[in-house]
Parts: sequence; structure tokens; C-alpha cells
Amino acid sequence: MLFGGENATGHTKNDLHIWNPNGNDWAAVAPANSPPPPRAYHTSWQSGDKTYIVGGKDANGDDLKDLWFYGLTTDNWQRGPDARFPLAMPEH
Repeated sequence: MLFGGENATGHTKNDLHIWNPNGNDWAAVAPANSPPPPRAYHTSWQSGDKTYIVGGKDANGDDLKDLWFYGLTTDNWQRGPDARFPLAMPEH
């Protein structure tokens, strides 16, 4: 799964793509609800049927420390609590 990032002109994205190993390609996914705000340089991980993203930088280059998770079975994004880092942590 791939969420967001930055294109060649520096525009941050909030689109979602999932790898299809059977077709050997990436498929764009339109979740049932609104995705997190666009971001780049965030961290993500998978646990069970959920993919989590935290932090990164927004379109203005400001550091983020919000936590979001996407449920593969529910096709929904949900916001979690902000990370309890002393500072926002992009690019780690």
C-alpha cells in the first residue's frame, strides 16, 4: 500500500494505491470516506488489516504529528490521537 508523497513539482498528495501481486500492478483506491490531508515524508506500517500513517510534512512544509489508519476490510480512514513526540517527526 502506498499513500501520499510528493510529485516531481513538489505537490503533496493524499491518494492511495494498493499493490496487486496477481496483476503485478498498482491500483488506485477511492476510500469510502475522506483521506488524511496530503503529506510527504511520513512513516507508515501495516498491522493486521490496518495500515497506519503518522507525521510527515504538509503542503506548506510544516511538520505533522497526526496519526491515521486505513482499514482494508472497512475501506475507511480514521484519525487516531496525535503522536506524543516532543516534536513532529518528518523524514525518519
